[in-house]
Amino acid sequence: DLSFNFKKVNNKHNVKIKVKAGSFKNCVHIEGKGETEFIADTRSGLNKVKIHTQEWICLGIGLVKEERIESTNASAFGTQKYYKELINYNI
Repeated sequence: DLSFNFKKVNNKHNVKIKVKAGSFKNCVHIEGKGETEFIADTRSGLNKVKIHTQEWICLGIGLVKEERIESTNASAFGTQKYYKELINYNI
């Protein structure tokens, strides 16, 4: 079962961001937090996972950056970080 709620951090298309592909304006920053759970091993039972994600979406371009952190207290899994960034862009 996945429970994941998003909240919009900025209500206008006015966020500026710099990534490897360049600097962009008129972007929206979306941040989400939630949690889910999974069974990795029947001996340890349910493992709760907290999820924090951020996306920067720019007008006329799309997704230019995404960060996601998944953390759990399970020693075998710990915290995982995922990162995506636009590295090249041509019109």
